[in-house]
Amino acid sequence: METHENKPSTTEAAGRVAGRWIGAARSVFGNKPVSSAIIVVAASFLIAGGGHITHADTQLFVMMLGCVVGLLGLLAWFVSAEE
Repeated sequence: METHENKPSTTEAAGRVAGRWIGAARSVFGNKPVSSAIIVVAASFLIAGGGHITHADTQLFVMMLGCVVGLLGLLAWFVSAEE
């Protein structure tokens, strides 16, 4: 019996990353603290999920992406909270 993994295509992965970047940008320019908090939670899932990936390069990429998204979300959260 063969097992098939459902790996997203490069286009799908790029779309997901772009969607997260757009969400972070909207929270920065839209000044919505709740949106920023959701982005921070999504970044924490990326960081935690990266710990379960066995391939070292992929693990590093997912965790670094989580850190970058988390930092952007925190920055947006602090900016929107001051207004």
